[in-house]
Amino acid sequence: MTKGRRLVEFGTGSAPMRAHVQNSPNAVLVAVRRIAINGRSWPHTERFTYAVGDTVRWRWINGSYLPHPMHLHGPHAVVLSRDGKQATGSPWWFDSLEVRDKETFKVAFVADNPGVWMDHCHNLPHAAEGLVAHLAYNGVREPFVVGRAVGDSHNQPE
Repeated sequence: MTKGRRLVEFGTGSAPMRAHVQNSPNAVLVAVRRIAINGRSWPHTERFTYAVGDTVRWRWINGSYLPHPMHLHGPHAVVLSRDGKQATGSPWWFDSLEVRDKETFKVAFVADNPGVWMDHCHNLPHAAEGLVAHLAYNGVREPFVVGRAVGDSHNQPE
């Protein structure tokens, strides 16, 4: 299991959405005025890498003026709390979660689906502007190269 913490920012405007990622190395928090994750837009964002079986907890805080329907490929996550209020009743499982302006969600998932997965805002113009991250598993690699057009040699996704 990886140790430490990483703070990840999502958002637009002067106050981005932040996702607090536990069980990840480093601690970074950078204020930005553009769509970014950890102060960087895709393809310059770093990968979040986990071992199979890791329990991952994130805190998403949207301080922007826009909603961000965050879509997680690979694992399914569960909401632990919303705006500081613990989830009760049946589990709130999701693969997409709209985080509105001024909302905070704590979510968790078990890293149990090895691969290289995308986490992005499902408002596709936000994703196109760089609100995209990769979730990867230790030891899992792919032959694709970021920045190559589909059709280039050795870059043929499914």
